[in-house]
Amino acid sequence: MSYFSGLCIDFQLRAPRFQHEPANRIEFSNSTGTVIACNADGRPPPLIRWVKHDGEVLQDLPGLRYTRHDGSLVFPPFPSEEYRADVHAAVYRCEASNRIGVIGSRDVHIRAVYPIRNGNHQLQLKISVTYQNKISFEAR
Repeated sequence: MSYFSGLCIDFQLRAPRFQHEPANRIEFSNSTGTVIACNADGRPPPLIRWVKHDGEVLQDLPGLRYTRHDGSLVFPPFPSEEYRADVHAAVYRCEASNRIGVIGSRDVHIRAVYPIRNGNHQLQLKISVTYQNKISFEAR
């Protein structure tokens, strides 16, 4: 710290570091939605932003996905007819940056599940595609 004419200047700059890094896999119901927190500290305080797997900065999509002022990524509840694979079954990353540096979170695999109605029955179908084209189905 340096003092100059009664003014205190703190020269301790610090690159961003995560206080809370999002989980690798997040699954949520379309009827409840989800909030994915991402917090980092640093000096100066870092800017938090979310990017797609290819590095493109996320844009808010009204009713489907938006970023809150605290850096959280929000997927509000949505009707099953509004499901979009590019939004609800995608890979995202959280980035924190200040003038000292940039850090990126692990890949965050998002998957929304929604009930399939068939007559008087309601099933929740989960479809997983894994390495070497193995497909698994689970009905509840």
